[in-house]
Amino acid sequence: MHIILLRMETWDKLGMNHPLRNLFLSVLVLTGCAHTIRSLTYPPSFQYIPQEKLKSSMWKLAGEVSAMEKELETTYVSEETKQQKVLSRLDNIENTMIHLQKTESNHPMLDRYGNILLDSVRRSRLTIQQSKPNYFFATQLSGACKTCHGLGS
Repeated sequence: MHIILLRMETWDKLGMNHPLRNLFLSVLVLTGCAHTIRSLTYPPSFQYIPQEKLKSSMWKLAGEVSAMEKELETTYVSEETKQQKVLSRLDNIENTMIHLQKTESNHPMLDRYGNILLDSVRRSRLTIQQSKPNYFFATQLSGACKTCHGLGS
């Protein structure tokens, strides 16, 4: 910021007329204040999730939900095998969501509904872990993804 304190004669020696000097000073001030402005406009817990990471995590969630749907529809495996495969998918979904939700993010739907999704995953797990598994909440979980993303009927 010492450059701002240069006298008018110095600016003239540098060949910077008044409009160009004003532009230069404005850019310097804005550049120097960018961090301060960001700290005032976002809460300290805010973490920007890069678009690539968000998309890859969402694709991972979509893949797990799709695979879980297939597991739920499978009739040619034992109940114990089906139960373990669906529980494994639920674990993967939960881990991906927890990884995405460590702090506030730039994705409002994730911030707003992420905990609801995690609650649904945990409820599904509890009902599937019973001696007689109940897959009702797991099927609702995949339907919720489709509804939220506008894929429902």
